[in-house]
Amino acid sequence: MRRFAFALLLFCSTGAEAKAPLFDAFLAFCAATHADPDGVRAAVAGVHGRQTFPVGGAKSPATVWKPGRALWVTIGAYDAGRSDREFCTVSSPPGDEASLAAAREWAAVAPNGHSGSTFASYQFREVRGRHFAATLEDAAVRAAASDRPLWSLGVMRGRRGTFITLTPETPR
Repeated sequence: MRRFAFALLLFCSTGAEAKAPLFDAFLAFCAATHADPDGVRAAVAGVHGRQTFPVGGAKSPATVWKPGRALWVTIGAYDAGRSDREFCTVSSPPGDEASLAAAREWAAVAPNGHSGSTFASYQFREVRGRHFAATLEDAAVRAAASDRPLWSLGVMRGRRGTFITLTPETPR
């Protein structure tokens, strides 16, 4: 809870002078809440964000909020075969390169092989506040991480916007 409150305070206090505003929002709404839908809803409500519209059908529901002038937060789920995977995405108009760089640095692991110039995907496990690649080489780290969920981070730059997505790959 302390981590969530700090991230929310960071988001609320950065304002226009923020060097990486989308990344700050990602930390507050997705990372600090571990992409848990109830946590994301509470974080958005904490900054008086308004729900703009629900999207998707019964199989892939998503909800979009607008907590800032040029910021959207989306939570939802997608069909991943045997179980649905929840996700949390923050997005903004194109051009926030500082936030994309900060997200890549936050991942602290090398991108997956299918990453490119407009999209990068990272998979990691979090152990004691640090991120480790999904394919752990070190036996001690692998043992410590065995009960930790696998996370995916997607970072995308496009003509319509900049997006950072966090998805727990291990079903809750």
